This record gives sequence, C-alpha cells and structure tokens, in this order.
Amino acid sequence: MATELKIEGELPLNIPAGMAVAFKSSAFNLTGNHLYSPETCLDLHNINNDIILRISIRRDKKKVFFNDRAGKCWGEEKSVELSPVDIDRWERSGVTISVRDCSTPAKTQYRIAFDVTPVCCFDGRFPGPVIKVKYSRTVYGRILLLPSLSSPLKVFTYEPDDQSEKKVIGSGRRVDCWGGFLIAHKDLVFSLQLLLQVQQRFLSKLRISPQIHHVHLSVGMMGKR
Repeated sequence: MATELKIEGELPLNIPAGMAVAFKSSAFNLTGNHLYSPETCLDLHNINNDIILRISIRRDKKKVFFNDRAGKCWGEEKSVELSPVDIDRWERSGVTISVRDCSTPAKTQYRIAFDVTPVCCFDGRFPGPVIKVKYSRTVYGRILLLPSLSSPLKVFTYEPDDQSEKKVIGSGRRVDCWGGFLIAHKDLVFSLQLLLQVQQRFLSKLRISPQIHHVHLSVGMMGKR
C-alpha cells in the first residue's frame, strides 16, 4: 500500500536491514533556469535525527549526489553522473528511486537505484534503521523553485526481490497502450493528433459524405480520450 509524501513534508518509515523503500515520481525535470542551482533532496533519518543518507538531484550538474550528516557535520560527498539516455526516458515517464538497506552488523550500506538501474552503493557512517524521510527543495529567500521530482511522491516499503522491485517500479507508470506499443503520454498525444490529421486527409481525398466523415471523426475522438 502506497503512502504520499509532499514537497517540504516528512513521513515516518521503518526500514530495518534487508528492507527497501521506493519513492515513485511521475516527473523527472532537469530543465529550466539554472541560475539558482536548484536542488531536490530526500533525507533519510535515524532515531538520533542523523541524516544517514541524503539523495540530492541538482539540475545544473545533471548528477545525483549522496552524503550523510550528524549535527552540522557533513561527510564526504559522492556523486554519480546520469546518462542522457536515462534522463530522456525518466523525463518522459517518471522515475522510481529505491533505497535498499544492505547493512550488516559490521557495516552500514545502502544500495540506491533509479528504476532498475543501480546508481550507487553508499557506505554510511551512522547506524540505522531509517525511521523517517524528509522531502525538500532549494529555497532562495521567497523564491520557491520547482523540484526535479513530482509532488506528491508515492512511497512504498517492501522486501526486495526481483519480482517485488519490478512490481513497485511498474505500478502507476504513465504509459498507455496504443496499437500494441507502450507510449508515454506526451508521445501518445502527438500520435493521436498525427493520426487525426492523416485520417482527415484520407477522407477528404476519398470525398466521403460529411455524415460519414463525422462518424469517422467521432471514432477518432473517442480514441483520443
């Protein structure tokens, strides 16, 4: 069962070792005005209110950054550059960011993936478990910059295995079936518009009566909904 997490909000969690949490976003936006170096963050906290993992998406860098913090002391930041192919796909259909607690008694470690693409294995300095997450964005004075992810996010917790991850990532994906293909919404709208234009030209060349022409267009419009 999914819960929702809105921007500038927080959500209680319970992610012990071996469990995973997924944040499903219907958007992934790295475009726009980079003057302010906008940043979108997911902060996972433990019971001591340490940030045991920060996931930071920065538009001007087209990278994801990872860090942790106790009090005001940040650790050594780690970054991963995102593939242009992946960025294009996520901008079309959204992305699911999953975090799996792979910790052992001797080591704290989290595996982060974007959809099914492993992005980072982060070695943490502070023990878990994760008890809450905060979702924030850059604020400059009174200027609220749009986050790179959607608001709200859908949040799932689950026991990680191949089938569970595929189910979580695939559920709610913004795609439609048209002519046997999976097409993202933007492409679907464009395809329908193009189809209607071709249909109108075809019918006009055949010189079909206006009454029949109207029926065909109605069918086309029904397909557009």
